[in-house]
Amino acid sequence: MRYSYETLKDRIDVAEIDKFNEAISKAKDTLGYALRYQTPEQIKKAKSLATFNWAVGAGAFCFFATASVFAYGYFRHSKLAQQLPPPVNTPARLNGIGGWLILLAIGQVLLPLRFVKPIWDVVSATMNTTSWRSLTDPIESGYNAWWAPALLFELFFNLGAFLFAVLLIALFFTKKATWRRAFALFLIFFLLGSVLDTVFVDRIPSTAEPILTSLADLAPVVLAAAIWIPYVSFSKRVKATFRY
Repeated sequence: MRYSYETLKDRIDVAEIDKFNEAISKAKDTLGYALRYQTPEQIKKAKSLATFNWAVGAGAFCFFATASVFAYGYFRHSKLAQQLPPPVNTPARLNGIGGWLILLAIGQVLLPLRFVKPIWDVVSATMNTTSWRSLTDPIESGYNAWWAPALLFELFFNLGAFLFAVLLIALFFTKKATWRRAFALFLIFFLLGSVLDTVFVDRIPSTAEPILTSLADLAPVVLAAAIWIPYVSFSKRVKATFRY
């Protein structure tokens, strides 16, 4: 057998050679391996025995149902007893979806679609016992301790983001005053979730990416938050339109 490793530094200082050699020796002493053999018939049988992952499925269903109830309740109770007055010195023509709000309207409608593929991908990996076990069982070659928390986080995060996006559509087109705050909270929620997801993924060697690539993936989320949060907070059109 041949082993290989990758160092985090391209050179070792003279003063650290003894410490480096000690670390290498320790790593060699802790190396181990397991040999498993399955006949084609056994592999075929194992695939046929793959079942639905009821533990993860039940957790996802309970989360989705609970989040849906909260979203529906928030929507019902978000209507103000009396509509807010339009801002002072704001032309009547600004009351309505126009200008930059047209871009936001299109974005709101398309936003839930952003999470369909990620949800499908993570559901495919978590809801099948064979694929789930191949990543989370220590005896499997693809095992890593971070796979389980990473996959579960992606599952619940994307389900929550999908429901949040649907709620934003309802708040937007009914012109609820709470839409402004909810939209800003969504952008913050999505940014924090994306950062945490990147942290989880980078802990798994087979999926880790260079730091510059990770930052490039986060840049559009940061840019969207930097542009739209100030807009919905200070725009006269937004204040004149979402008053109910």
